[in-house]
Order: sequence, then structure tokens, then C-alpha cells
Amino acid sequence: MSVAKGWISADLFAEWFQHFIMCIPSHRSVVLFMDSHASHVTPKILSKASENNIHLVTYHSHTTHLLQLLDADVYKSLNEGWRQEVEKFLTEHPGAKPNHYDFNGLLASAYHGAFQSMTVCNSFAKSSLFPSIRDSVADEAISLSLLSLKARIQIVTDVESKCLFRV
Repeated sequence: MSVAKGWISADLFAEWFQHFIMCIPSHRSVVLFMDSHASHVTPKILSKASENNIHLVTYHSHTTHLLQLLDADVYKSLNEGWRQEVEKFLTEHPGAKPNHYDFNGLLASAYHGAFQSMTVCNSFAKSSLFPSIRDSVADEAISLSLLSLKARIQIVTDVESKCLFRV
């Protein structure tokens, strides 16, 4: 899966989403948190999500940096664990540099340290998604930006002027 310019497209996301569906348990509901990029919220994706008992929860525009579950604790712990594993390797093997044969072992140790149940639970809490800690993210951060609000007003005005529907 790749795109020439590195940007996500509806087709690329649909390909990833199909892979995601194949990797999740089919016998229970799944909640998927994601940003509200246009490529993620297409009729095809919404239909596939419904068919597969996947509940989509999208973040407000320009808030993913505040609500990213993995960034809140997990990746921070992974980065710290990686640093510690490399330092340990360098101490135990003076003058040697880790190579591609060492990589998996170093990463596995860091990964298992970072992806602990409590670390993931803390990430949910810090992002204020669950349990809901209302004060974790400032109201200003998740309110509509002036730019988004102007764009929304412009879209409604354009739609009303063409009489497609009224909001």
C-alpha cells in the first residue's frame, strides 16, 4: 500500500480498511477511532463498517494531535524502551553497533514493555475518550476553528443558493 505523493486516498484507505476487517474478530463489535479525513468517511467505508459491526468514531478536524491514543503514552513508552534497549546493547557489546540481525530482538523488548494493558488504558484516559475525563482536552482545542466555521458557512450558503436542501 503506497501513494506516489504519500497522501492518503479513498482507494488506499479502502484497501487498508479491508485488511483491518480481516484482522479483527468477526464475533464481536469493534470501535475504530480515526480522523474525519474525507478519504475515511466514504459511502463504501460506511457500508463495510456497518456490514462488519464496526463502529466508527471520528475526531473533530485539527484535534488528532490531542486525541491520538497511541501517541499519548504507548509510542512515548516505545521510544523510551527502544532507547534503553539500544543503550543496553551498546554497554554489553562495546564498540559494536546494532545491525539488522539485532533489530528484532531490541524492538521486541521495547514493544513488549510499551504495549502493556495499563499503558494502553492510560492512553485512553489521557485522551479523554475513556473513561471520559472532560478536562483532559481544553474546550478551545476541540471547538470549530474560525477557518472551519467559515468553510462550513460557505458550504451551507452555496448549498442553499442551489436549493439542494436547507440546513
